[in-house]
Amino acid sequence: MLRCPTKSLRKLAQEEDIGLATAHKAVREKWKLFPYKVTAVQELKPADHEKTNRYCAWYANFIQTKIVDILYIIFFTDEAWFHLSGCVNTQNTRLWSSENPHAVHEKPLHDQKLGVWVAISRWHNVGPLFF
Repeated sequence: MLRCPTKSLRKLAQEEDIGLATAHKAVREKWKLFPYKVTAVQELKPADHEKTNRYCAWYANFIQTKIVDILYIIFFTDEAWFHLSGCVNTQNTRLWSSENPHAVHEKPLHDQKLGVWVAISRWHNVGPLFF
């Protein structure tokens, strides 16, 4: 576990020919290792910060200068993405370490996936759309 902190307890028990409970006890009590989840975050490029700041400034200016009721011209949207590449379920992935490594796994922004999108405004509904 010290050489390969992403190894599962089942794999360790199998390799060492010991029981799963024995492997778990050894990892926790002898080596003082604890399971930590890896946080998956969207990879940000340097240009993304500038785009975000520009949009926020535009929206703040829009709210202050427009007299129109904003609910008449804004759509509220939601989307769900289904990954086609077989992404790893982070609920089942752990790093074993004596201290929290605050591990982050960056993944590409544009992975193959299927998207479902819907939009709702005060007067119109659009969707669902699949892409």
